[in-house]
Amino acid sequence: MGIKKSALILLLWLCSIASSASSDNLAIATQNNPIGKVLRVAFSAWEPFRIATQGEFKGIDIDLLNQLAQMQGLKIQYIQCPWARCLLMMQTGELDLMTGIAWREERAQYIHYLSPPYYHCNTRFYIRNEDKAKLQQSSDLYNLRIGMVRGSAYYFEFDNDTKLNKHIVTQENTLLFLLSAKRIDTYIGTDCQADYELSLSRWHNQFTKAAFEPENSTLLYLGISKKSPFYKQEQLFNQSIEQIINNGFFSKVQQQYYQTSP
Repeated sequence: MGIKKSALILLLWLCSIASSASSDNLAIATQNNPIGKVLRVAFSAWEPFRIATQGEFKGIDIDLLNQLAQMQGLKIQYIQCPWARCLLMMQTGELDLMTGIAWREERAQYIHYLSPPYYHCNTRFYIRNEDKAKLQQSSDLYNLRIGMVRGSAYYFEFDNDTKLNKHIVTQENTLLFLLSAKRIDTYIGTDCQADYELSLSRWHNQFTKAAFEPENSTLLYLGISKKSPFYKQEQLFNQSIEQIINNGFFSKVQQQYYQTSP
């Protein structure tokens, strides 16, 4: 009877130690990853990455953030702001995170770029199917009327070439109408946005990407403000992003938003 009692006492003591260790581990995990904390995220519409419809936020970036928040036990508060204003709020620490950030040295002074990047975009020219042979190489551009969006930066050679016949508009969707009406011969765009817009248009079977492709690629990152309390959690964020990407995030995006396989 004495032996059984001693064994019972020993068992209870071991359980107490295990329970204490488990509590300590939970406390450490909670400290490293602030479960339940609110992550203030910038929202500046840019379809299909950030889409606002009737007060609902959706898009590629929102899909990514939903997975990230679930993995880390975070709550997300979206704050709508123009792009330039969002960047300023990242400087002051009024925002914790921005999505769709391209690397800029001046931004890196106040934004920490999380790694790996979650998406990449390429600069492409779009042309009518029957005119595809007209744009095979860069020199062909001098024979074409080229649509572009005011204030956009595409790639160095194009941006600084004053000899090209550039037709400037204020919105991307205007370019499709102009190409259909044959008022321009081609238009330039960023494929991760232009492909989506074309796929939803009536001309998705009439326009195509030109054979000529500028050697220009832009990587998109999540960025954390260096004044954010989440700044110290960069390793956790990096690990989560890498896991999401390895689980086929890019393939799912292509199928859902671009209706194609990668």
